[in-house]
Parts: sequence; structure tokens; C-alpha cells
Amino acid sequence: MSRHWCCLLVVLMVAASTQAGVVALKRDAGLTHTDPLGTGNSDANVLDARFAGLDDGDVVTTTVGDAQLVAGTWAGFGWRNYGTTLALDGGSSWEWGVYHFDLSALGAIGQINMVELRLYITSGNTGSQLSRVLTSWSEGNKDFDYPGLEPAAVGVSHYHPNGLQTGAEQLPDGSPDPNSPDNPTGTWAAGAFGAADYDMTRVFKTGANNRWKVWDVTDIVQSWVDGTSNYGVSLYNANFNYNFSEAGALVQPVLFVDYISAGPPTDITDLATGAVDWSVVELTWTAPTDDDGPGGAATVYDIRYSTSPIDAGNWDSATQCTGEPTPAAPDTPESFDVTGLNADTLYYFAIKSGDGGGLWSNLSNVVSATTSPIDSVAPDAVTDLATSNVKPNRVTLTWTSTGEDGSTGTARV
Repeated sequence: MSRHWCCLLVVLMVAASTQAGVVALKRDAGLTHTDPLGTGNSDANVLDARFAGLDDGDVVTTTVGDAQLVAGTWAGFGWRNYGTTLALDGGSSWEWGVYHFDLSALGAIGQINMVELRLYITSGNTGSQLSRVLTSWSEGNKDFDYPGLEPAAVGVSHYHPNGLQTGAEQLPDGSPDPNSPDNPTGTWAAGAFGAADYDMTRVFKTGANNRWKVWDVTDIVQSWVDGTSNYGVSLYNANFNYNFSEAGALVQPVLFVDYISAGPPTDITDLATGAVDWSVVELTWTAPTDDDGPGGAATVYDIRYSTSPIDAGNWDSATQCTGEPTPAAPDTPESFDVTGLNADTLYYFAIKSGDGGGLWSNLSNVVSATTSPIDSVAPDAVTDLATSNVKPNRVTLTWTSTGEDGSTGTARV
């Protein structure tokens, strides 16, 4: 019995990022939950209820690519690329495939609630299992038809994830592939899935269904969001025939995603000025909230000032303060002294807060204050200093206080 290596690459890209919610990601517009061939089969018994209610309006159309690999045990075919084939052709023994999804289409993601992968099958009766892929690879532009579409493109084959697919056994630089059928010292796929990472218990969701197969891949996608390199998932498959994206809009692979976007901290709207001196202005505000930050707090402040009104357009040219405090827990009163200012000058102040993901809030409300003139009048001298109650180890001093400016006001020290 021959064993096939079969790979599917799905790359999701959109012009504008979806911000949050529950969506269906696929190559073309159109979404159905019943078999378009009229068999009466539905995905309702295997797809989560939150996805089963989605329709055409919930589709995010994307650029989708896919490819199939044929095993090196098929003499002469192990280095060939199948980047434009219509379906993953199941055989009579277990096969492998991989899927890759570019999650940048969803923008910055804070949390994955649930993700399910749905594939359409035309035949088959034996299960499939998923795990992570540990190596990057390319789709290619062939369908066994060598030389096929020109020019030759780098693409995945059984023996190399990015070989130069020209009908010869070549690496991307045109040199001979050392893992060719003529010299099969190993294959990229042999170590691409990682034995420790492979989960033999991950099977498609059960249900009496002859057309739709669904896998819950929530934990895998969340691991990518958390920073693990996203090289896709591997499919360990028996004899199902799975359609590729070229097979038609209603039978394409679909990734159903329920997620929360990683938004920036909330805007600061209560910035205010406090005490003012000739070189110092005190600022006060309330610490913002960041749902994606540790403890719900932002991680950094950026406080700026200018002698001109501050807005989003000139924020970058305003002077940034140094020594800003680390954001406290949400709703905590905050304060900061802006120092080094010129006396008797009108200044404008604003603040932004950022989080660990590099996201920044909008500009706060802008406040202003005029620093005091330089103090040129000294307090009057004390002229009635006297002693009393003299003891061996202490003495009492008494005097009449003077003003801050001469005899006017109250001296500070």
C-alpha cells in the first residue's frame, strides 16, 4: 500500500482587518451549511452553534492558497509540487497534510474564544487527526504538469518545503536537492511535525455527516496568538478526499473564528493641572483600563508638553517628559510633576497610555497652565529672633514670621 504526503496551505489576507466578533474566513464570498450537491447533509450536527448561524454577511473573503504533496515512495514524484490541484486525493492508507492560516487578517488578537476548521469531503470513511507544524513552507504553482505554469516557483514537495519546482530536483537556488528520490537521505516532513507536539487524540468532531468534517483548533490558534510561531497544522489522514479552495465557493475550507481583539488602553479623559510654580506644573488623571494588560492595566505612559495647542497631528513634535510613572491599577488617581519649564510661560499638556502589545490609546484631553513669574523678591529678614526657656540640652526660639515677598504672603520654608 502506498503512503501519500498531502499538504494544504491556506493563507488568509484581507485589505482591512476585522476588529472583533464571530466570522467565517474563506477565499470567496458565499457560505452554506447544507451540502450544495443536494444530499441533505448539514454541518449543524458537528459545527458549534455560534458558527452554525453565520451567513454570507459574516464572511471575510481572503486570498487562499493550497498544495498537495505526493510521497517519495511514488518513484520520481517526491520532489513534485501540486500547488494548483483541486482536491487532496485520499488513498487507501494513512496520509499527511498541512494547513497554514495567516492570522494577521484579524489584526491584533487578545483572546481566542473558539476556532473551528471545516473541510468538505467528497468521499472517505476513515478518521483524521491534527497537530502543529514546526517548519515554514511555500505553496508553489504546479499541478504535476511539468514544466507547467511559468515561471518556475518555489514550492513545497515531499522532499523540500521550498524547493524550486521545475521538473528537476532543485533547491531554491537551483542546486540539486540532496533529498531527491535519487538521494533520499531524509525529508523535511519527517521532522516537521514534532513527535512531542503531535496529539493523536485530536480527531474531527463526531456526527453522522458524509460531507463536512470539523476540528476544534482553539488551543492551537490561541498558542499562535500567545507568540508560538505559526506554521499551521498537520493533518494525519486516511482515505478522505478533501476539497481545496479551487473547488468552488461553497465547498472551500472555512476557518470559523470567535475572538476578542487586543485593543489599546482606554483613553484618558480627565487630565487636569494641579499646583503650578515658575518651573513646575503638576498633572493629575485617573489610571486607564487595558483589558489585555496584566491586571487590566496599561504598561506605559507618554506625557508631552508644548507651547502650542497639542493635537494628533503635532503630537510627535511635542516635548516628551522623562521619568513618567508606571501605570497603576485601573481607576487609581495618578499625578506627575512636569519640571524644567520656563517661568511665566503658557504650556499645553497631553498624555497617552500604551500596553505590552505596543498598542496606544488616543490622545487625552489637552490642558494648559501658565507657569509663575520668576520670584525676584526675597522674604523680609526676621528681626525679632529671641531665646527663652534655656536648658542644658535645649533652647526655645521665637520670632515673627515674614512674608513670601517681603512682608506679603507666606514664606514656604
